[in-house]
Amino acid sequence: LGLKGLGYSVLVDFAVCALILLLQFWLVNVYSWAQLDSERDPTKAEVVLVKPLHVQNAKYYKCFVQKNTSSSSNSSKAKSNLKSNLEEEEERDAIWFEFWNARYVYERSSGRFLRLTYPVEGTPFSDHLKVSGYGSQKKVEKALDKWGTNEFTFYKPEFLPLLIEHMLAPFFIFQLFCVGLWCLDEYWYYSLFTLVMLVLFESTVAKQRLRNLDTLQQMGHKPQTIWTNRDGKWINISEQLLLPGDIISISSESGFYETFVPADCLLLAGTGITNESILTGESAPQWKVAIKFRNPKDTFSWKKDKQHVLFRGTTLIQHETDTCSHLSPHLRGRKTPNGGMLCEVLRTGFSTTQGDLMRTILHSTERMSANSSEAGLFILFLLNFAVAASGYVLYHGIYLTDP
Repeated sequence: LGLKGLGYSVLVDFAVCALILLLQFWLVNVYSWAQLDSERDPTKAEVVLVKPLHVQNAKYYKCFVQKNTSSSSNSSKAKSNLKSNLEEEEERDAIWFEFWNARYVYERSSGRFLRLTYPVEGTPFSDHLKVSGYGSQKKVEKALDKWGTNEFTFYKPEFLPLLIEHMLAPFFIFQLFCVGLWCLDEYWYYSLFTLVMLVLFESTVAKQRLRNLDTLQQMGHKPQTIWTNRDGKWINISEQLLLPGDIISISSESGFYETFVPADCLLLAGTGITNESILTGESAPQWKVAIKFRNPKDTFSWKKDKQHVLFRGTTLIQHETDTCSHLSPHLRGRKTPNGGMLCEVLRTGFSTTQGDLMRTILHSTERMSANSSEAGLFILFLLNFAVAASGYVLYHGIYLTDP
């Protein structure tokens, strides 16, 4: 009786330790309390806890802080350039993290992390009429480090790690705990059969998630080449290298089977007809016009000025060229190399309208965790019955069994 009671005690202690470790895996708050120290200075922090807004039953996520360090500035610079030098140094020493395929940069003036976006909303059209693109390769490299490439890249796990993640879910652990109790009560065949069925079910769910990720990867079009004005010259580059602020020329006669818009672009010169069914589901073509006849003092709005914007992923059906006399001297009087429409790149990658749609699809199918109120209450409700059943089994197994 003493050895049997000791065995049950060891089993209970093991279950409690396993539960504590699993709580650190399920709840980021528990992990941060047990493994991390609080740090209010972002320059010294290594991990941040993120809770998305406007999401029902949102939980906390753990994100690692990235830092771009730079060497000290040269003390011999003129005082007139002090402000610009400080801004450049602050940009080089950026502190940021990535969450749900979006980058958030720490703003020292407000003391907050803000999503990295190209400043477009509320800007006057006169600013866009003066754009001239990137004037040097150094500026291109600097912008590429800041904005990243113009592509949809997301992490696709392997089958086995994804299956282990599913098997560590709270509800699966609870079912595994029930199977262990049934084994203690000598329901061997039923318990093993239930365990096999649970593993098979989680395997099918993990396999389906991988299929969905494959389907999502196929939503985007194959990268095409695009004419871009850089350093005062027109060059033909891959659309994956486009950056916010680039000046590009888009033509419906590009030589491809279909001409896809490579990024969210503001139409500076020319007119076009696009098919936006991939974003809106509507098959009616959309007429796009340039900002040539807009009041330069008017400000741009994403909601009100969609007739001037070409959205990434949409198809360009037809276009007409126009003169560039209303643009900056750098582009005035020059023809595009392919006779296309002149556009300014506003957003790339996951920052585009199509990118926001893909981010929503990617992160809206996450499994319900113990941090959600419904799952927590449900597991707590089942836990009461499990504790009562285990107590009954222990009582009858230890005290009412004949030695």
